[in-house]
Amino acid sequence: MGAKMYGSRSGKVADNDNHKPKVDKNGEIPIPFEERRNPPVIEKAPGSGWFCLVTVPQNEYRCADSLSDHGIATYVPTNTHWEKRRKGKDLYNTELQSPLFRGYVFAHLSSPEWRDGPLGRYPTLKPDWSPVFERDAWGQSAVGILRILGSRGVPAPMPLRIQTADNKPGGLIPLADDEREGWFDDRKRPALVAYHEKCEAEIERLKAMKPIAAGERISVLSGIFAGRETIAVNDNEKNKVRVMTEVMGAMRLVELALSDVENLDRPMRPENIALRRA
Repeated sequence: MGAKMYGSRSGKVADNDNHKPKVDKNGEIPIPFEERRNPPVIEKAPGSGWFCLVTVPQNEYRCADSLSDHGIATYVPTNTHWEKRRKGKDLYNTELQSPLFRGYVFAHLSSPEWRDGPLGRYPTLKPDWSPVFERDAWGQSAVGILRILGSRGVPAPMPLRIQTADNKPGGLIPLADDEREGWFDDRKRPALVAYHEKCEAEIERLKAMKPIAAGERISVLSGIFAGRETIAVNDNEKNKVRVMTEVMGAMRLVELALSDVENLDRPMRPENIALRRA
């Protein structure tokens, strides 16, 4: 179950009902502002974490909304796309949202506490976990949760920020940041990919160029000439550059290490450019 064209967040209004669709000037039906799924701000907080809940099929949003009604912050990574949907006799290009990971909901809850007992240490959960374990009249989970990911029966928090094997950011925080920027939106992704490719091309261009060329403005970062701005006299050779600067009242040619200067005309260095994933 994804976000609907219109209607309540729990899906009480079907897509094929007889209500008049809210069509915009382009003849499309976008998701209303109050229905749109947006990622929360995920931060590291002491004594709590983001835990992964496994839900019954197609129950991700219902589970997240039910927990949110109990005051629990939730996150369902969401993909936004457009499809042709029939409304009465007409077809409309309709904006839809669906879970990026089927069957998973992330919830912000307190961390388990360990206590000493007659049989050794055992974990305990605080009262904010009560909605997660709530049961209906048939003994099933009231919010549609099948299990909680953890180790040896103890819920384990999900990593918020990690570095993957291919040196890319991973974890819930980069995931929410990517969704917020539009990487999971079919209409926003092409522009982001184009910008990504442009940055890669710029990196390759800068790598092929010398860090400092003759005539470029540079700033001295360290040493006895720190804070001065001057002009490079020659291209850098053997990781050094020559500049004209004032020494004891006279202009003299001084040789400086590349690590001690910054190029003011080309301040962006390849190693300082952070690229988002495509």
